[in-house]
Amino acid sequence: MNFIEPWLPALAIFLGFILIRIIFRSVIFKFLRIFANKLPFTTNEDIVDAANHPLQFLILILGLYFALLASPLSYLAYYAVIQQLIRSSILITVFWTMFNLATTTHNLLVTLLSFLGIQLEESLANIVSAFLRFFIAAIALAMIVSEWGYDINGFIAGLSLGGLAISLAAKDALANVFGSILIIMDKPFMVGDWISANGVEGTVEKISLRSTSVRTFPQALVYVPNSLLSNTPIT
Repeated sequence: MNFIEPWLPALAIFLGFILIRIIFRSVIFKFLRIFANKLPFTTNEDIVDAANHPLQFLILILGLYFALLASPLSYLAYYAVIQQLIRSSILITVFWTMFNLATTTHNLLVTLLSFLGIQLEESLANIVSAFLRFFIAAIALAMIVSEWGYDINGFIAGLSLGGLAISLAAKDALANVFGSILIIMDKPFMVGDWISANGVEGTVEKISLRSTSVRTFPQALVYVPNSLLSNTPIT
């Protein structure tokens, strides 16, 4: 009993944070969703959903930290590595939420751009969302690496060289991506249009990052690379 007694405050604090996490997940989160549904905006529920799991993760980490402060090993909480873990956890929570906002839906992005007077097609929104996810992940990784004392300049240089190598290896794929952006922005045709281009004639069924699907008159489905469509006459 004498051994367990000094750990009781720490155990009580940790169980308290577990209870807070359960209440947040089962009560507060549901209340926030109901409240968001009543607001005159379409993106509030997306924001609440994006922050759900990151906040649960942060509550658990804070519970462990405050329990450590109340334990007989409280001196460990002031070690540099523990402080770095806490700061890294906060960074992870913030960037995890941002990543979810760019991953689960692009309604927020479309709504913000529409408010600024910029109309964004769904296909282009998917492309922008993919670039945002990569950018958020790269910034998060760079900040966490910097937090742990590593030279971020070398990391950025390595990232740049890796990006250059990937770009050279996937230049055809990137050409198709930029071709799809040009097609979506210039709108030489849309889904449902009958087109004739590059020896292919039929109805456009889908415009993706890599290719455009065309249903020909004999009902054959032809996938035409976007890099060809963006550089060829289209009827």
